[in-house]
Amino acid sequence: MVTGPSDHNLTLIVRKLSKSRFYMKPNTKSSQLRIPKSDMDEFDKAIKNIDWNRVISGENVDTDTQILVSTIQNITKHFLRKTKCKSKNKYTLPWINSDIRKSMKERDNALRSYLKTKSLTDRHIFVSLRNRVTKDIRAAKSNFFINLLHDTKGNHRQIWDCLQKLTGKCHNGTEQLEIIHNGTLCKAPVETATLFNNHFVNSVRLTIHSPQTAPLHSLPVNNAQPVFSLTEVSESKVTSIITSIKNSKSKDIYGLDALLLKIHTATLTGPIAKIINASIKEGKSPPIWKSAIVVPVHKSGDTMDMNNYRPISILPVMSKIFEKCVAID
Repeated sequence: MVTGPSDHNLTLIVRKLSKSRFYMKPNTKSSQLRIPKSDMDEFDKAIKNIDWNRVISGENVDTDTQILVSTIQNITKHFLRKTKCKSKNKYTLPWINSDIRKSMKERDNALRSYLKTKSLTDRHIFVSLRNRVTKDIRAAKSNFFINLLHDTKGNHRQIWDCLQKLTGKCHNGTEQLEIIHNGTLCKAPVETATLFNNHFVNSVRLTIHSPQTAPLHSLPVNNAQPVFSLTEVSESKVTSIITSIKNSKSKDIYGLDALLLKIHTATLTGPIAKIINASIKEGKSPPIWKSAIVVPVHKSGDTMDMNNYRPISILPVMSKIFEKCVAID
């Protein structure tokens, strides 16, 4: 008999609450611009066939740097194709090994047997296998994080990444930022980017207008010996610096990355060294190397408050080579 709701009939609602899960799946896009493997040989030939002695005049470092970057940009854009990204391996939790997968298969087979026979023996076998799998997964997960923290070897950035994974706060970085400005919620990407840009620029202006000064200590200077001087760099030095930088695929504002320089080190070392030496001789850094992609990174507190973000700059990859040459010198 079906009865309606009343004070005598308890209405029960069961809701499965979601909890934070470990997330380590890399951020993969459905499609992206890249050079197909079939065109890599032609791309290599196009880079190697450039006569840099003819392209770079050596008369003006600003113009030469612009020509160098734009030439590489044009060749890269010619070979870029929109390709779909397919995951080669099915995503799984990193601590699930082959032994645990084997136990999970045995557990699933035992469950199928129990659902068919409904016997107490098959149920006992399934419960035993289920408990063993749960115990093995917990032990493997614990060992995974212990080894993960141990492998950081004091690297604070890696430690924070591990802690975010432990607390389930690790994300793929694709969330759209939402901020509150003058009491209004801003969601539009262009508007949000403009507000962040103005905020970071104004914060620097405030620092410039009201700097914190400290007493200066005078040091004796020998006029016969220069206090600060730079010498020209050799192509071998530029090559060693290019090979020592990290294999980052992060594109700078011109669409170039460190991996591109490493692959074409033999071809690009000459023009890069020539521009660096011209820059040292003229005593200035090319303006094109002063542009960067600025990304707001949340520090703490309310995520909708711009004051809780700090700017991270993705500098042009060639400017990093120039900085290392000057620093080592």
